[in-house]
Amino acid sequence: MKKTILLTGFLISFSFSFSQSLAYDSVDIANINARISVIGNHFWDMNGESKFIVPKGSRKTSIFNNTIWMGGKDEDSLLRLAGERYRQTNPPNVNPDKGDYYPGPLTINGGLLLPSVEIQYNRIWKLTSAEIEYHKYHWSSVGYIPPVDILEWPGNGDTSIFLSKKLAPFYDKNNNDLYEPMLGDYPLIRGDQCLFFIFNDAGMHYETKGTPIKTEIHGMAYAFDCMQDSAFKNSIFLHYDIINRNTINFNKFYYGFFTDLDIGYGFDDYIGCDTLLNSYYAYNGKNIDGTGQYWAYGKFPPAQSVTFLNNINYNNTHTSNFIIFNNTGNGPWAMQDPEIASEYFSFLNTNWKDSTHLTYWEPFHGTQGLANFEYPGNIYGDSNEWTEGNLHNLPYDRRGLGSFGPTVFKSNGVLSIDCAFIFARDFNDSTSRSVGLLKQYISKVRHYFEVDSTPCGRSFSQIKTSPKTPITNSVLSVYPNPAINSLFIKENNINRSNYSIYNSLGKLVLHGKVSNDNNYEIDVANLSIGMYIIKVENGSEILTAKFIKK
Repeated sequence: MKKTILLTGFLISFSFSFSQSLAYDSVDIANINARISVIGNHFWDMNGESKFIVPKGSRKTSIFNNTIWMGGKDEDSLLRLAGERYRQTNPPNVNPDKGDYYPGPLTINGGLLLPSVEIQYNRIWKLTSAEIEYHKYHWSSVGYIPPVDILEWPGNGDTSIFLSKKLAPFYDKNNNDLYEPMLGDYPLIRGDQCLFFIFNDAGMHYETKGTPIKTEIHGMAYAFDCMQDSAFKNSIFLHYDIINRNTINFNKFYYGFFTDLDIGYGFDDYIGCDTLLNSYYAYNGKNIDGTGQYWAYGKFPPAQSVTFLNNINYNNTHTSNFIIFNNTGNGPWAMQDPEIASEYFSFLNTNWKDSTHLTYWEPFHGTQGLANFEYPGNIYGDSNEWTEGNLHNLPYDRRGLGSFGPTVFKSNGVLSIDCAFIFARDFNDSTSRSVGLLKQYISKVRHYFEVDSTPCGRSFSQIKTSPKTPITNSVLSVYPNPAINSLFIKENNINRSNYSIYNSLGKLVLHGKVSNDNNYEIDVANLSIGMYIIKVENGSEILTAKFIKK
């Protein structure tokens, strides 16, 4: 599929080609084949072709691209910001060598490397858990030669040129702080297949024209060989550690992901978010995707999410936001793609380009109060749910931004993101548009992430010899639903367990302990009418359920 976009009124069709100098590889162990770029602008070939292919082996795609945006004010109130959409420059052009991000680490004081050193990091290290397991038990065997990416894993930073002493994570067999694979050390990876890469924002910012923050970003894209589980085989994962190599602190710092979501044919889509699942997602605005294009899904169109796993929006350390904006030239100017750093920062703050805040139901200059999440309603709900369908929007090309902040980003501090890109296609109901199945998959993946395990017995955090036993009972049984005055829990063995209830915006509204003394009854009479999620922490289990308060 060739993507067509507009930049400042000029048409960019991507119908040309150019030399590709940036390293890339693909996560392809499960049902998705997704292209990963060394500079964090993932899932496309920078020539207009989507490379988030699902099912693997087909020509159909559900995401066009995904990049990280971040920015904040320094101690002198100067805005520093980095972000990309399509590595565009003015006059309108797409140039893979000119964006906001560059391959490689920085010095410990935020300095750029010499080109002769930087080129060594213009690569992606790709490994499997099987390769590492074999290395663990054969590193001392006569004649054994490790895979190149184990031998050249960037565990050691060159301190003589002021790099950090440790870069990529590794198991240090003799505890000497040096990566030495021929002495039994090995990379620590996530998943059954892992792609590791390092990039930074310290160079010229051609796309946003922003002042560099001087961050060093360690990225790890991965997937699990878990084909027997529908949720995991249709998911890939991305972990980022964002390191502030600057000597200054940042206040009111925001960071998050921009995603251009295209469900097959990209011009008949809707978008929404689920604050309880900390996800935003795209789905088809019509019951049939496209008009017969080879990249369109046709009947039973799927849904695709971007799901944040670690930074849940009811965590007191972060407030999350979600906002969408239009392709340039479509709709009011203030709701169109950003062009300069201050406009990127506005969107990170859930503001439009004219600095007005997102508002309920009438997102642009509305009168229904301020909102931090756009289209959070249940698409299967009634007309009171804030969705694109209930607003009778015209399906079109959708892109969104999910962000976290404000937070303080100190010198040498680290911010982390864990994200899942989850795909679902429901062949049982032509009108469902697959969102219901997608949310089931999201709930399952989130649950396993929280207990650091998978249905296949591996760990999210790193390869472990004794992973936690998978927990299968993640659904809480409650009644009546809808509830009026009381909500009862059916589960056994939860006496004195902690419970928390969150509203549809992810705000904690009620908490306490489940007590057998009250027959597991919770008083919900004072809750407002609406949808809620209850979460019960029962030892190592985390049980959840949704219910409606009438």
